[in-house]
Amino acid sequence: LKIETPNHHENPKETYFNIVKGSEDVRGVLYDLGLTKAVHINVITIKKGYARGGHSHEYSEAFFVASGQVMFHTGETSYASYSEGDVAWTIEREPHFFYALQDSVLLEIRPHGIEFKANSYEPFRSWIEQLMIVT
Repeated sequence: LKIETPNHHENPKETYFNIVKGSEDVRGVLYDLGLTKAVHINVITIKKGYARGGHSHEYSEAFFVASGQVMFHTGETSYASYSEGDVAWTIEREPHFFYALQDSVLLEIRPHGIEFKANSYEPFRSWIEQLMIVT
């Protein structure tokens, strides 16, 4: 789905953002909202009992909980519960993942123009993949 700018008649090649369905598996779906000239936003769904993440990035991120409730884990021992309307942050190179306490929808926000690259982080990644097998 492409949505054009309000002045699309003046410049028909310019679009405001492009929604692309990304990955989908037993945990839920990830949609990529490619906002041009602003920030980059992913819409992430996580089904209750599943987790997403298990990695770090070379950039900071913000996560807005649009619905549901998640446990947000960062580093080795830090975690907190976030519910609808809450915002969680990561700093550069901070390992993180979300575990869904309820079916949840998150908006993952990063600066525009930065390519998505995740650096897998153990033991988070192995644990998340194991959840996908046993649930």
